[in-house]
Amino acid sequence: MAEPEQLTKEPEMDECNGEESNEAPEASEQSEQSAPKWKPNFELINFEASNALLHRLYVQGDYIGCKSLIGEMLEQCSNQSEYAFYMRGVIARAEGELEDALSWFNKALAISANSTLYLVNIGRVYFLMGNHTLAVEYLEKAVKGNPNDSKAYYWLARAIYHLDTDLFNTCEKARDLLLQAPSLQTSVELIVFLAKLMSELGDTNAAIQAYERALQLEPENLDVMFKMGMLYLRNNSEDPAFAMLGKALSYDSAHQQSILAAGSIMQAHGDHDVALNKYRVAADACDYNGCLWNNIGVCLFAKGRLAQAHSCLKKASFICPLDYKINYNLGLVHQAMGLYCSALHFLKAASELKRDDAQIIGAMAVVLSNMNDTSNARRAYQKSISMDPKAQVILNYAIFEFRHKNRDVARDALTHFKTVSSNAGGCRKDLLNKADQLDDALLSLPQEEESFSIVEFSQTFWQRKRLKLLLSTLGGPGAYIIETTQGKSVGTVQIDPSCTQESTCLPWVISMMYPDPEHVAIRPLDILWFRYLWVFAHLGLYASLRLPRANTFTTGNLNDACGPAWAIVNNPCLFDNSLL
Repeated sequence: MAEPEQLTKEPEMDECNGEESNEAPEASEQSEQSAPKWKPNFELINFEASNALLHRLYVQGDYIGCKSLIGEMLEQCSNQSEYAFYMRGVIARAEGELEDALSWFNKALAISANSTLYLVNIGRVYFLMGNHTLAVEYLEKAVKGNPNDSKAYYWLARAIYHLDTDLFNTCEKARDLLLQAPSLQTSVELIVFLAKLMSELGDTNAAIQAYERALQLEPENLDVMFKMGMLYLRNNSEDPAFAMLGKALSYDSAHQQSILAAGSIMQAHGDHDVALNKYRVAADACDYNGCLWNNIGVCLFAKGRLAQAHSCLKKASFICPLDYKINYNLGLVHQAMGLYCSALHFLKAASELKRDDAQIIGAMAVVLSNMNDTSNARRAYQKSISMDPKAQVILNYAIFEFRHKNRDVARDALTHFKTVSSNAGGCRKDLLNKADQLDDALLSLPQEEESFSIVEFSQTFWQRKRLKLLLSTLGGPGAYIIETTQGKSVGTVQIDPSCTQESTCLPWVISMMYPDPEHVAIRPLDILWFRYLWVFAHLGLYASLRLPRANTFTTGNLNDACGPAWAIVNNPCLFDNSLL
């Protein structure tokens, strides 16, 4: 009986289900009518999806892959990816394409006009292009937009420092700007540049404190150690300088700049072999270094190995042809080798590269003196001393004048040398020894004698003995000229060629009378014959007036009496950025 009931109830459920099934199609029809009949033909694109990959390729140095990916990114986003524009500008700047870099950064700035990052990079590109005015303009906008950006302060200070203006002191203004930077105490870049400005302004203590602060932030920064050591060295503090350079070499034994500076200190103290060992390590690390080969060449020059020194200096000149120190050292080497024309050529090139350098002009004076160009050598000495009175140049000038028999000028120059050396707090021992030798030579000259003017010559006056003396001194018969001590010609005298030393007669021909009795001299008409004969009363000449006591020379050889004359070429100071 139960089964019929179930059978009777199932249709009811079926009916209910049937009613529900009839209502479902009606609801689906309504939903289809309310839904849109079209689908959108675009999809959302994430512009930053490839930024991480682009950055990874840039860090790896794969610029070709970066450019390819940037092209795909710009094509996908319809040239609206500012990061792609920015990275393309960074790559162009690294490759030296500054115009292209400026264009890419401007495109990125057009998308994000308030970004100080792009302003800083545009200002940096203008700085690299040498347009410091526009660089200052963009970097000032960046500083106003983000006062905490240390990069903006750094590049703005550098742009102000390189401005070509006389309206203000660019170094002081750059220093004041860095002191206002909020991130000064935490940015090594700002501190190091501030130390450089302090050093140029003469505040050495502040510069040292700045470098010490930078080392506190980065204790293993080799560049800071080197710059601090160089600052000590420029202030004649060799011990702390050598300690700082040694500390840098303890971190990296092949640090080139520290090796050069430490080697120069050793070289200045005469440790040439130790310095060469240091330079050998640097040469293994970097062979293409002009300063390195310059120091090696001068070290070999100090050891007397001129040919090897010449080769090293020529290689340094090939690497750095516009370095005046290398040309100066080449001039010294050629001077030591006796190649005076080549020495003058290189010294002239050095003077063109660094004009008005007193030491270079003083070296040129020594070369001109060796070339027997007396007038130009004297002018070079006087110009060098007037520009910057250096002790070695003054001593060279005193020796030069002594060799040319200008005793008063030599004595004055020697007195000037002693004054300059005492004011400088001392001088090299070899220079002092040379000065003592010159002083002794000046004291050993003959005493002053009374001189008389020539008024009249008489043929019958001369005796056989005086004739022999005169002919042996003058060098034989011939034409001679009579001059005053000021070089003014007052007459000529002719010794007859037929007259011999055994003759008792000597025909004289005087072309003019002497309106003003003066101290005169007789020399040959040949200008290459430089030995003067000063005519004194003890030779038996008539005199109408007695002149005041004057400085005169006897007919003897002064070089034999006073010892040989000498010249000095100053040894070059070896240093990375020092004056040679």
